[in-house]
Amino acid sequence: MRDIKNKLTSSKNTSNIQTRKGKSFGYQVLGFGAGGGVAGYSPTQIGIFAFGTISGVGKVSTSNLVNSSGVVGTDVTGVGTGRGMGFNAAATFGFDKGIFAFGESSDFTAITNLVSNAGVVATDTAAVSGVTARYTTCGGYGGDKAIAFGGYNPSGYLGITNLINDAGVVAADTAKASGVTGRTGSMIVPFGEENSNSLVVYGNTPAAQNMSNIISTEGVVASDVTGVGTARGGGAGCRYNVGLGVAAYGTGVAPAPYYNISNKVNISGVVATDTSGAGTARTGAGACGYGGDKGIFGYGAPSAETSVTNLVNTSGVVSSDVTGVGTARTSIAAAGIGT
Repeated sequence: MRDIKNKLTSSKNTSNIQTRKGKSFGYQVLGFGAGGGVAGYSPTQIGIFAFGTISGVGKVSTSNLVNSSGVVGTDVTGVGTGRGMGFNAAATFGFDKGIFAFGESSDFTAITNLVSNAGVVATDTAAVSGVTARYTTCGGYGGDKAIAFGGYNPSGYLGITNLINDAGVVAADTAKASGVTGRTGSMIVPFGEENSNSLVVYGNTPAAQNMSNIISTEGVVASDVTGVGTARGGGAGCRYNVGLGVAAYGTGVAPAPYYNISNKVNISGVVATDTSGAGTARTGAGACGYGGDKGIFGYGAPSAETSVTNLVNTSGVVSSDVTGVGTARTSIAAAGIGT
């Protein structure tokens, strides 16, 4: 279970960094989920990939910035504990900053690393008491907050959650809700107004699962809904356009194939059927938004690690491979940042 790539088979740049509360991005507050909507604000413009696992090398903390045109930068020497991040265990918080959460180094951990709106990764923040060390998957909710859902450690497949406030502080575990399947390798896809709701889709128990769970604007995970598309885990999810998201890539349990299919999520959190994939089929990729209304998937491993990326346009179409920049690795994560 420790070899991530075999685990499941085993704008427009601006210098304005003020809080976006009260601003809008050309659309109204949508109010999905419990607690209603959140104040509109400008979506993130840049992104960051960080951490990961390299065969024969081990766990790294290297990062790569993504500019507002979707161009990935060269390696930045990492800070903090090098580790495999499981499955896109990173998210935006506080409107324009990022957090990389948990993962596995020499053992499973619950440390985090905050990222500034300029893409500077901070040193480790120690695990908070009451937080379970594990692989996990992260997403956003409530406009300026994040959540870590489920995951895996030696105790099994988990359905616990941890809320992350608008300062990047991780709360103690919230127990798995009745009707929620604990699993690893899920993809968390944003939908609704920017970062107001997310959808947990797919995952492994270890069997490949086909279900979804809405995360409300208060960070509450709803009961399982029967899924659409191909059951799989180990992919990633990101936003595109306004209020829309897409999940892509992943794999099942050995000897299941790697997939390069994608599934769009509409503004109400409904998952569409499979779209034939583009680019390299793989698992362990990261994904985030960029440029205000587009997305990017990057890195991962089909058999050997890769650094290719795939851009997502404003129609949710995942492009063919873009030649990779930086060190090829898997078990990576990504978050949208900046304004």
